[in-house]
Amino acid sequence: MKSSPQQSYDEYLLLIDPGQDTVKEIIEERDYFVGNYQSDYSVSLKPYITLLRAVTLADSNQSKELIRVIDDMSKRMKKFQLWLNGYSIFRGTNDLYINVMNKMKISSFIGDFRKRIKQEPVDSLGNVNLVEESHITLASKIDQNELDRLVKEYEYRPFEKEFWVKSLVLLKRRVNMSSSRITHFSKFKEFRLG
Repeated sequence: MKSSPQQSYDEYLLLIDPGQDTVKEIIEERDYFVGNYQSDYSVSLKPYITLLRAVTLADSNQSKELIRVIDDMSKRMKKFQLWLNGYSIFRGTNDLYINVMNKMKISSFIGDFRKRIKQEPVDSLGNVNLVEESHITLASKIDQNELDRLVKEYEYRPFEKEFWVKSLVLLKRRVNMSSSRITHFSKFKEFRLG
């Protein structure tokens, strides 16, 4: 009797890496949060701006097509500068994040990607979710009591940083549906702009 193949899929995150200097400052802010709010809500991942999340069948043409489209679109983009300024909160999920102020280039990329998806054959790229609100998460799922105290401080807490975006980074992880083991994302490919 033949055993059925394990079901698995590949999950991708396309993101903007703010660079070492900016990441260092964001991690200092995260450490400040942890030290002052004695909370487990701090996001432990490296800070980044997510552009899209995609799920494809493992080792399928969907993955190849997704990478081809991202590569093509990255070549059409020129490097650009982003400005981070201040904090905001997603109510409902109670996430504290750093604002991305000049989102025009990101919004343009998301809009162009949406149009491009419509041009591709149905399901050729897998399941693609585009992120509409550009941000860098600092802390997630904050308790309501902590949130009320936090809002008063972070409303006026300064944070400003500018950086150049010269490439997009694609992270990947394999998820096996028949295993409870969690796999972590790792860098899969970098796409140079223009």
